[in-house]
Amino acid sequence: MEIVEAVRNRLKELGSKDNVVAFEVSTHTAAEAAAAVGCSVEEIAKTIVFQGEADPVLVVTIGSKRIDRNSLGTSIGVRLRSVGAEYIQSRLGMTPGGVTPLLDVNALVVFDLALEGFPSVWVSAGTPNHVLKVNGATLRKLQPAALWMPVPGLD
Repeated sequence: MEIVEAVRNRLKELGSKDNVVAFEVSTHTAAEAAAAVGCSVEEIAKTIVFQGEADPVLVVTIGSKRIDRNSLGTSIGVRLRSVGAEYIQSRLGMTPGGVTPLLDVNALVVFDLALEGFPSVWVSAGTPNHVLKVNGATLRKLQPAALWMPVPGLD
């Protein structure tokens, strides 16, 4: 719950509305999150973690997209490797399905421009059961150093 409180504090610091919602059901996967909040899978901003050359890389995209890791790595000039739960927990202090891109965790954060195609999206607030609804402007405010680009997907 410390991560959720950190997200709430970050929202407060930046004058954004604290609309973190807790669910008794899991929001671990994009499909579970969409069912819980009552939206399409595309409106879920899922965060995928990769190992970069030195630091983690958090890629936030629409819930239905399968990321083309090699193409993305070429685009950002970093070799990306898949990671498991242990890496995510040790490097970010979060668990898979609950990784929030809204905090400074010494990682490169990449937001998919496709997220801006929706009036708002649901993003993890730090656990597999906490999410919040945000728009692109709020994401940019919460992560001003993030890279925004089209994230390549697999067909």
